[in-house]
Amino acid sequence: NRMLALTGVQIGVIGNAVGATSITTWLPGQPHYVELMRVFALAGSKAEVEYFAQGATDSFAGMEALTYKAHLATMFAGIRAANGFAGPATMIDSIRNIVSSAFGTETSIAIIQRASYEWALAQAYIGLVYRDGELQGDGAHYLQTGNLRTARHLYRALRPTYGAAHDDKGSVITGATRSGVNITLSYARTAGASAMTA
Repeated sequence: NRMLALTGVQIGVIGNAVGATSITTWLPGQPHYVELMRVFALAGSKAEVEYFAQGATDSFAGMEALTYKAHLATMFAGIRAANGFAGPATMIDSIRNIVSSAFGTETSIAIIQRASYEWALAQAYIGLVYRDGELQGDGAHYLQTGNLRTARHLYRALRPTYGAAHDDKGSVITGATRSGVNITLSYARTAGASAMTA
């Protein structure tokens, strides 16, 4: 509804989600990639926005950052070649649930999250990182509360693509000072924001 209000056109979504998969199964010639291309062709092989969210299986397996980035590059080279829409917005997201031990250690999770974010930015794509409380209990799947929060992040991240103000970066902590038991944070607000509220 928010995208409809922003763009004035109906939004169609081509979904091809498969849980608990490694990025290696999404590389050209592999089963999930082949199925994605089949579904994409049925839908006309044109997408104005591409969105990829994945990573937990690879963080659990301890995949290295450079390997994950190389796989993203290979996968998206194929997707971009197949997409008949010129200059689509591409959004990369990974491991919204950050507390599940089923996704590996804190370090292995952070490696995949950072790798996907850095790779997205290097391509001038949209890299998504968010830590909302509702998303910390594996609540970002269909019919779970965090799914709505995820949708709001996606909407905010896409706003600049359509010429609207603000994005999904949020305020940024710029420093901290400590006095006894009190820690005071300084921060830079999001462009256009005049205050931060709890």
